[in-house]
Amino acid sequence: MKSVIQYIFGKPKFWSQLQIIFLSIIWWNLFFQLFITLQYLTMLGNDIEEGTPKLLFLINDNITITILIISIFAIISSVFEIFFFVNSFRKKSFLITFFLKLCSYLIGFALLSISLGLFHYSIEKGLGFIDSVKQINDFIFNPIGLYFFIIGLFIKYTLDVFLGALKRTGLSLFFNSLFGKYKKPFEENRIFIFLDLVSSTNYSEKLGHENYSAFLQECFLTISSSIVNNRGIIYQFVGDEVVITWKGNKKENYKRAINFYFQFIDDLNKKEKLFLKKYGIHPEFTASLNSGNVMVAEVGDIKTEIAYHGSVLNTASRLQKQCKKYGARLLATEAFVSNLRKTQHDYTYEFLDLVHLSGKVNSEKIFHIKREDLNDTISN
Repeated sequence: MKSVIQYIFGKPKFWSQLQIIFLSIIWWNLFFQLFITLQYLTMLGNDIEEGTPKLLFLINDNITITILIISIFAIISSVFEIFFFVNSFRKKSFLITFFLKLCSYLIGFALLSISLGLFHYSIEKGLGFIDSVKQINDFIFNPIGLYFFIIGLFIKYTLDVFLGALKRTGLSLFFNSLFGKYKKPFEENRIFIFLDLVSSTNYSEKLGHENYSAFLQECFLTISSSIVNNRGIIYQFVGDEVVITWKGNKKENYKRAINFYFQFIDDLNKKEKLFLKKYGIHPEFTASLNSGNVMVAEVGDIKTEIAYHGSVLNTASRLQKQCKKYGARLLATEAFVSNLRKTQHDYTYEFLDLVHLSGKVNSEKIFHIKREDLNDTISN
């Protein structure tokens, strides 16, 4: 039992999901209380006891209970989103997903309103359960009920936009962008891994562009858990290549970058039968690792994004092309390996060659990183 608990709570994916639930609770309560206060203040000039609808009076007068109920609603909504919509509607159109989310919100709002109504009449007014149920219509169907429905809809979809932005950029990158940190270029130490699909041209010709696109979708869907588990951030998808990055000032990230690659390979191997059945191909990816100082800035006008510039990325990209030449799965620069030496890990690495990479003035020492239980070479 203890090992099961450690396994669950030790998973970065679990903490990522918990983070979403926690942010949802804060978001719902913050905006809900804000709108309640604004509505309540607009009625201060009137007779509060006579003029305030029951729903508003109840919520404003029982803040603790309201926070508890809203928090429960936020938790249920988040869990439903994480474990149902994300997995079941990943490939559905935006309109279908929007409609189903709207229906689920209507059901959730109705249950929340009924809960508040029953609390009001049974606890506050001392009525029995049957009598409380009879009063529900009077409690819910009034202008304030409609007002709460609209602000709830607003909160729900602004939260979706917020969480969508977090999903694309990561928490630190999102808040740095929010406060304008990337408006002016600055230097940052980063780790980059470049992954590329082996024999991509042959696969594209064999499958045709439509099936090949679906094949790539399946590959990059598989990569998600290894990124989350090793706390990486997706920098770019470029064709059949993906670039992942970590902060270079945290020594544990050097191990995580390698963990990410081999976990991704393991996940692909677990789905070998599925790939062979659907596409007749089992994908293999080679990768290169490099680290060092890069410039980071927000670029673009019509479409903006956070971009990294510098020789660190150029070297990593060119090094990845050497995987085919040396028949190696994972290559790394001396800069990366020198930092890896400072961490505890189960991987082996060996000096491979001193190569002159295209566009580089100086030659680069390259290393072959291996995991003993995995075939460390790849077919050309």
